[in-house]
Amino acid sequence: MSNSVLKRRMSPRTKKRLAFYIGMVSLPLIQYIFFVFVVNFNSIAMAFQEYELGDNGYVTKLTFDNFAWAVDLFFNSGYMIRTSFIAAGCNIFIVLGLAMFFSYYCAKKYWMSGLFRVVLYAPTLFSAVVFSILYKFLANDVYMEYTGATLGLFDQDINTQLVVLLFFNVWIAFGSNVMIFVSTMSSIDVSMVESAQLDGVTPFQEFIYIYVPTTYSTLLTFIIGQLAVVFTNQLCMFTFYQGIGNEGGVMLRPETFGYYFFRKMLLADYCGVEVTYSKLAALGVLFSVVLTSTILPLRKLLIKYGPKTE
Repeated sequence: MSNSVLKRRMSPRTKKRLAFYIGMVSLPLIQYIFFVFVVNFNSIAMAFQEYELGDNGYVTKLTFDNFAWAVDLFFNSGYMIRTSFIAAGCNIFIVLGLAMFFSYYCAKKYWMSGLFRVVLYAPTLFSAVVFSILYKFLANDVYMEYTGATLGLFDQDINTQLVVLLFFNVWIAFGSNVMIFVSTMSSIDVSMVESAQLDGVTPFQEFIYIYVPTTYSTLLTFIIGQLAVVFTNQLCMFTFYQGIGNEGGVMLRPETFGYYFFRKMLLADYCGVEVTYSKLAALGVLFSVVLTSTILPLRKLLIKYGPKTE
């Protein structure tokens, strides 16, 4: 059918709907193209470039030295890798585990479940910066005032600091996860739960065999999401410590790769510095390759052997 026939058959109402559809779809498409393709393409291209300052500005040349630096840093940063996976494990096993349990409690509308939902969600209502300032005041000044200690929790050894940071991240991430899981669990068919109760199922069995399999797709999304950001999660360290890191071989602060990125970006430049934008771009590409090659097979295994609703 020719375009002229289509134009004759398209009513004014259809034209308006088509214009509205194009207007609504164009913005997210433009955003997706820019932030996914353009930005990522520039980052990948920068990983293969080395900048030199010439008479007419920066001059680039092709190089693979950035990846040599990234691989060397990755395989010689056991502490940062370990800390990054500790943070991811804390979010997966503690945050998601507690969120599932309290979501079940709230979905069953047990005693004070409504109050728990408000209290748990309260930290997400405030800015993370404001909440971190308050938390640091409690962990340092209030702690020293009531215990008589000479150092606050954020000024003690790195293991203590890491525990304090993990607790903070559990608290601020807990409420939003509970709200999402409660919404999913509340949509479960009541007749299925009542049928199981008539067969004598216990609350624990009800949680394991009905609620967990039903919400498994949501749980799997959160698990994959946490693994995907394992090397970019900075545990709010930049908010607490700013640019203070472990320089000169002295371990002052706990450090993840995410915090390393934030710190080095403050000092990075195209050339003339220890860590350049190109080196950080190469490190990001290396992380993408490592995580993609491990997460995709892991996702298939979790889908295949995870709990089923049948």
